[in-house]
Amino acid sequence: MTKRLTRLRLEILKAGLTQREVGRRSGIDETLISRICNGRYVPDSVERIKIADAMQKNVAQLFENTNL
Repeated sequence: MTKRLTRLRLEILKAGLTQREVGRRSGIDETLISRICNGRYVPDSVERIKIADAMQKNVAQLFENTNL
């Protein structure tokens, strides 16, 4: 079975961060970050920008889906 990772989850792992840390940096609750990472919630444009800013990435780098 192939595990599906969102680009955001992959980039969080590559950066050595936790979802909690991304939530703290972005001002978005960590449970919502988890839902985004698991593909159960699609963030709006403001949330995407906050997360990208918190990770020092651009929005496109984080919100493309990747299948691994």
